[in-house]
Amino acid sequence: MASFINSVRNKRSVSPVVQRLLELSIYYQQQEQNNQNNLTSSNLNPLDLNKQSEKRIRSLVKQINKSKRNGSIDELERAILHKDSRTRCVTIPRCVDKLFFIYTNIHFSRSPEHEQSRSNPVVEYCRLWRWSDLSNQNELKPVDYCPNAFHYILDNICINPFHYERVPGICQD
Repeated sequence: MASFINSVRNKRSVSPVVQRLLELSIYYQQQEQNNQNNLTSSNLNPLDLNKQSEKRIRSLVKQINKSKRNGSIDELERAILHKDSRTRCVTIPRCVDKLFFIYTNIHFSRSPEHEQSRSNPVVEYCRLWRWSDLSNQNELKPVDYCPNAFHYILDNICINPFHYERVPGICQD
C-alpha cells in the first residue's frame, strides 16, 4: 500500500487534498485490518480498492469545490484526522453524487449487500474513513445534532462520516 501512496504522490493530476484524504483512508483501512486481523472481504486486491477510493475522493472533492462551501474540505479533514463528531456538516447535493456511485458500484461491487449503498454516498464515505465492512444505510444512524443527515431527504446531504454512528445490534461480520 505504501507503493500506491507513493504512486499517487507522484501523479501531477492528484491534488494535495485528494492525496491527504486518500492517505487517511488507507491509514484507517490498515488500522482496521490490523485490529481485526482480517483481509478485506472484497474480492478485489488492495491496489484496486485504493484506486476506487481515489475515484470516490476525487468525486467528493470536486462536488465540495463546486458547491463553493468554504472550509468544507478542511472540516472533513479535521473530522477524519481527529475522529471528531462535533465538526460541522460537510454537504454535497444528493442527486449529483448518486450517478457517480451507481457507475462506480457497478464496477466495484456486485454483491447484494452493497445494493442499497448505490443511492447513498454516505455509506461509501463511511466505508472509506470509518467502517470498511459497512453493508448499507440501515446500519447507520445520524447523530442528533446533524441537520443534513441522509434520512431527512433534503437537497444536500451531510457526508461527514463522524456525523453517523453504527446501529447497535446489527450483525457486523
